[in-house]
Amino acid sequence: MSMREMSAVHGTRAYECDDDAASRHALTRIMKGGARARDAGPNARDAHAEAPSREPASSAPAAEATMLARVGEARTATGEWLVTVQPGVVLRAKKAVSCVVAPQPGDLVQICRDGERCWVLAVLERGDASDEVTLDFGDAHVALRARDVRVEARDRLSLEAAQLASRAQVVTQAAAERQTHVSGTDATHAGSTVVHTERHMAMHAKSAVVTASSLLKIDAGQIHMG
Repeated sequence: MSMREMSAVHGTRAYECDDDAASRHALTRIMKGGARARDAGPNARDAHAEAPSREPASSAPAAEATMLARVGEARTATGEWLVTVQPGVVLRAKKAVSCVVAPQPGDLVQICRDGERCWVLAVLERGDASDEVTLDFGDAHVALRARDVRVEARDRLSLEAAQLASRAQVVTQAAAERQTHVSGTDATHAGSTVVHTERHMAMHAKSAVVTASSLLKIDAGQIHMG
């Protein structure tokens, strides 16, 4: 056998030895992996499977946003306010149900925007020096229920309505002076009526009728008739 043939045979055997060693190493790794899987039990999971998938955060702004705005002078035909978010950006906003204070031009308000819709949530700051505050509920029916309610005005209290009805078991009024003007008929129906006047009482009418079913009594130090 020549030297070249001996070298080829030796190289082939060396290659086969290396291949056998690699196979044995791979088989050892497989066997060790199976043993670890048996020791971990049936609840073992792959670490890659347990790792939660993280999606890249979207850089798009949220659909709903709360921001500050300034109320403009004009209103739309549907009653919406024109509010300025920033120079050149004007939105049409409705008054939210929870916003009981009616906005005025120049007010700093908090608004909530959802797509094309926008609401005024609250009036944060009055634009001018006006101290007028209007609670506007629109056409809604408002009911106030409480154990005790107290309304106090320093100067003046006004009630205005097409009809005013009050009902109570006891009505108590105290005033220095009282003036009542009724353009129509003033009718009073009572079980008993007692009028006590400390000084002078005058009654004047174009015609007057006083009737009693059983007794009519007039008692005075002097009685002038006619």
